[in-house]
Amino acid sequence: PDKHILIKNKSGNFICHCCGYGYAPDPTSQDVIDFFLEQYKKIQNYGFDGLRLDASVEFMCKKGERINTCPYKLEEKPCPEPVEKDYPLQNYYRALSKLKKPGEVWHAESASVKRVKIPVEKNPLCRFPFYYSDTTNDEYAEISSSHFNMILPYLFRGKINSADFVKLLKKEPIAYNRARLRSVIKKDIGEVLTGDAMNFVVNDPRYFPSVVLVSTIPGVPYVGLYELFGSRLADKLHGISGDSVATAPKRRAFWKKVLNIRNRHNALKYGTIENVWKGGDSTYAYLRKYENESVIVVVNFLNKSATSVLNLSFLPKGTILHDELNNQTFMVNNPGNFRISLPAYGSRILILKTCKRDSDCKLAKCPQAYCDNGKCICPEILRPTTNISQIKVAVQYRYVTDGKVINRSLSDVIRILNDTKPEFVFQGWMTQKPCPDKCSDLPTEEEREKCDLSGYSYEHLMEAFLKIKKELPDIIFCGGTQAEYLYPEEVGESRLILEPGDRDKAWEISLNPEKWGINVSRKDIQCYWAKRWGDIEENEPCPSEKELKQRMRKFFPDLTNPEFQKIFLERIYKQIDAGVDAIWIDMLYMQARLIEELTKNPEHIAVRESYKAAKEIVDKIHEYGKKKGKYIYVITWVAVKDKNSIVTVPKEYVNVDAAMVSPSSNEIKDKFTGKIANFNEELWDELVEKIRKEYGIPIFARIDYG
Repeated sequence: PDKHILIKNKSGNFICHCCGYGYAPDPTSQDVIDFFLEQYKKIQNYGFDGLRLDASVEFMCKKGERINTCPYKLEEKPCPEPVEKDYPLQNYYRALSKLKKPGEVWHAESASVKRVKIPVEKNPLCRFPFYYSDTTNDEYAEISSSHFNMILPYLFRGKINSADFVKLLKKEPIAYNRARLRSVIKKDIGEVLTGDAMNFVVNDPRYFPSVVLVSTIPGVPYVGLYELFGSRLADKLHGISGDSVATAPKRRAFWKKVLNIRNRHNALKYGTIENVWKGGDSTYAYLRKYENESVIVVVNFLNKSATSVLNLSFLPKGTILHDELNNQTFMVNNPGNFRISLPAYGSRILILKTCKRDSDCKLAKCPQAYCDNGKCICPEILRPTTNISQIKVAVQYRYVTDGKVINRSLSDVIRILNDTKPEFVFQGWMTQKPCPDKCSDLPTEEEREKCDLSGYSYEHLMEAFLKIKKELPDIIFCGGTQAEYLYPEEVGESRLILEPGDRDKAWEISLNPEKWGINVSRKDIQCYWAKRWGDIEENEPCPSEKELKQRMRKFFPDLTNPEFQKIFLERIYKQIDAGVDAIWIDMLYMQARLIEELTKNPEHIAVRESYKAAKEIVDKIHEYGKKKGKYIYVITWVAVKDKNSIVTVPKEYVNVDAAMVSPSSNEIKDKFTGKIANFNEELWDELVEKIRKEYGIPIFARIDYG
């Protein structure tokens, strides 16, 4: 009774808080301040990280004032218990704040009972029932609630466009450079959790784009217990259709993913915000920018896939954006009118792909991307303008990446190419034995050092291709692989390291003529190739199947086997991803020719299936190239000399873009007579004529290694 604690009215009666929370304490009273100073000291002893300041703005009203009714209804009513003077809380909180320890954070509720009056010209959205946080608490509270969720229904219905939404956020009153809390629903467990809010969390697909929105606009995202864990008791009490507990793992995983993206990018935490939505479907698109980092966010609340046009004119043409939310990449080819699509209720968080070196920019959609001032750029000039049929000067340079062995740099390679001025580089790369994406993928230091010395990784290929294309943008760069090789390592999970059981798996997908009822065993056909490759001496009898499997470094595969096709195409796709314009395939039709020799029947089902498999592989290479935005030329043998005759592939199976021919070693120099240039001119004329007449494709001639 001797202390002044509660507020009285004119008549000397104690009054209640305007929302009915109990008697109203006088925050200007030193007795009240002293009491709460003692309470704060006790709280600090528990080691909490901070305080929540509940009802932390002026809560009294005067005669004639109208207030927002509580709790959280946007209906105004006359002041129920008027007082004669103001009762500000500033001195009360200033006194408490002197006890704050370093690192302690205060969160103020800021639920003002009075609407903040903002002139129309400063608030483009004053027609909507939304009120801002009171700025009084910014002096001592690091963060304040904003009741942002009250605007979400107007976003859902498209009543506010992207530009006005960003204006609203930019006009939000904030003092002392403080932050506002952003939540999807109004209340949480232990408070007033409404059925509508719970139903939105459990059953409304717009919940997920809302999570992205509150996590990527200025402010600090807030998620409650019900959202993360659910409550079957609360579901039952509110009659929720659905199980908030069963659906909680999906929400937790999504929040974790979005918040991890936020934590990686300061632009989403501290950056400015600008609207970038320009047209198309009504989505919300904005740029967050902080120092040298830019992040673009696009959110779709529509119940349909949406395509919007964004104004990204601040980006150079060819900029690469990576959607970290969906792990997709996009090239900005038209910055002023960049079109982007989203699924229904989908979102994208687009990060400018940053880099320190060219190799940081290796992306499947633009294998030629390079690093320019810390940003990955995809240049248009890197696609060859020369058609393969128009080539006049071609060179064979097997492995442009292995110059380190002879102390030749990539600059030296480019100098050689500049001197010879080719339009076509054949076998600039070959994927023969298993190839790592990067040398560090290999298990031992010795292997990694050898890989780096020889430049045998797709990372080496990509870096070399990029630098060559910068100097010679119109050149056609050809990679390659062999259809006659299957290494046991390739069938394992790593596709790189020999693991137990790999030899047995590889053996099962190697060529076995008995599959088609042909009286030649897998062991016999594989032994033929083992002798041809030198794994078995030519005059040595074939060992047992068990021994043969161990002695063969590689097997001759079955081109019709789906597992081998997957392995084979992966070799080629990785080269295309690295940038190559053309692919050389050695012995693409060899399996069909072998089986035709064995059966003496060109119409045998095994022959037809082998040719068909070869054709389908070429089709898939062309299709993959088109997905990458370029046409991939495929080159192989389609006709060869066999003693005094020409052997050709049936026309209906040939869909390659160019043919290769080669003189034999005896034609170059006869091993018995020593004669140089021992050519059968008539046979060569016939070979060239057959290719031109039957297939109508360009012909390249080279001296082969065999």
